[in-house]
Amino acid sequence: MDFKNIILYGPPGTGKTYLSSDLAVAIIEKGKAASYQPQDRPQRKELFRQYQQEGRIAFVTFHQSFSYEDFVEGIKPFKNEKNELYYDVEDGVFKQICYNATYALWLTQQRRWMAKVAHPGRKNFDILYFEFLDYLKRMMKEGSKEVVFETLTQKTVYLENINKNDTLSFRYDQGRRTYGITKNKLARAYRHFQQSPATPQLSDEFRKDAGNANTSLYWAVCSRLQEFERARNTTYNYIINQRQFQGQPVSEEQYQQMKRDLRHFDFSQLSEEDYQQAGNYVLIIDEINRGNIAGIFGELITLLEDDKRAGRPEALQTILPYSRERFSIPPNLYIIGTMNTADRSIEALDTALRRRFSFRELRPAPDLLQKPSPHLAMAAEGGATYKGRSKNRPSPGIALDALLEVMNQRLEKLIDRDHTLGHGYFMPVGQASDPLAALKEIFYQQIIPLLQEYFFSDFVKMEMVIGQAFFKKEETDPATTASSFFAESGMDTALQEEYFMKPVRKIMYLDDEAFKEAILRIYERHIP
Repeated sequence: MDFKNIILYGPPGTGKTYLSSDLAVAIIEKGKAASYQPQDRPQRKELFRQYQQEGRIAFVTFHQSFSYEDFVEGIKPFKNEKNELYYDVEDGVFKQICYNATYALWLTQQRRWMAKVAHPGRKNFDILYFEFLDYLKRMMKEGSKEVVFETLTQKTVYLENINKNDTLSFRYDQGRRTYGITKNKLARAYRHFQQSPATPQLSDEFRKDAGNANTSLYWAVCSRLQEFERARNTTYNYIINQRQFQGQPVSEEQYQQMKRDLRHFDFSQLSEEDYQQAGNYVLIIDEINRGNIAGIFGELITLLEDDKRAGRPEALQTILPYSRERFSIPPNLYIIGTMNTADRSIEALDTALRRRFSFRELRPAPDLLQKPSPHLAMAAEGGATYKGRSKNRPSPGIALDALLEVMNQRLEKLIDRDHTLGHGYFMPVGQASDPLAALKEIFYQQIIPLLQEYFFSDFVKMEMVIGQAFFKKEETDPATTASSFFAESGMDTALQEEYFMKPVRKIMYLDDEAFKEAILRIYERHIP
């Protein structure tokens, strides 16, 4: 995909949020998900959930009170262990996923460098061990509790230190003496550990590789290393929403350590292989037009452009106002926005935002509603969905595609194309066990309230869209007069009489047969 920022826009119910999750998966899968069939939706949803947990996808909804402090960074109140209030800078969702994407690039670069200097037969272990030590250093820097290992005999050992030679130093519970685990011996022992990790008795090969000393301790490190290897992809993506680190909350110190690793990161030294290995990251901004774009993005709106991203020829950095950190947007971060045109026209968007985003319009798709339901006969008999009712045969049922198309034609005439209805409103009908009841519920709880909003409760215009059958006109009581009905006022008598004679319309709740007949009358006259 040749874009980094895209906005999906269209009327309500056209599947913007639905498509954004599919598009996010396709970006991470590098186009694979684009070929998925509709029946693969559960698979795509599971991939979306998985990538969210790994920190590759973040989701946020803009609203009127959403601010720069929520999106990028801001000073927020916290309480310490003594329940004392203090203030500190907290990173927002955008800054966090930028660090996620940047850290993935940094890590792949480190792996590549390690692979070059490592012995060919040991390079995979060297890379794994490098990441494992980085993980342990983070745990030690946390400071809230000691890093604990458990031996094969269920004895507790504590990690004391990691020296310059990458040797791990341990002490047993209530002991003072320390024991070292060297990288070379651990590499040999780990090879045999992987072959039989659950064996109660340590193998002779394992003991030999461990040097016949502290073999139980070597087993403890191998066990922890294997757990780390299984979760390494998740571990090295800072989890935005839960801040989880192998099932435990990630401390602020661990997060700050990740940022320190990136402080002197040089994007120009990245290779194409690094970008491929690191993969893509996606931020989905739902209802992007409902927030104050200029206020939320602030100075970062300039950095959104592809050629202004880190590592590009025209790359730019900025100094963030609260943390005073240097900040840039990584090139492997994609942004997907969704925009409901019924809330705000696309022409009213900030010009600076329009320049930096590609736009894809999603229109109502009646064709997606053509498949007949076995319960309601949603299409006409014989599959002729646009033929309407024949004079010589009974009602063929409700054609949802024709219903949607006719209502939208009327809405375009009365308002504009941005205030039409999306096919998403009617999609659940065909999947319901009682489609007629589902359609009835959707009409009364979603369609009619939306029309009330569109027309500011102008019932005459609503009748022009869905017909008079859904409304009851209450006539004026002939025994009552305007002067006796209204309170005393200075209004002209003739004007009072005009208001008094004005008919009042209310929504009618129809029974099933009357409802079905009312629905058919919405569109049947307009079908050739």
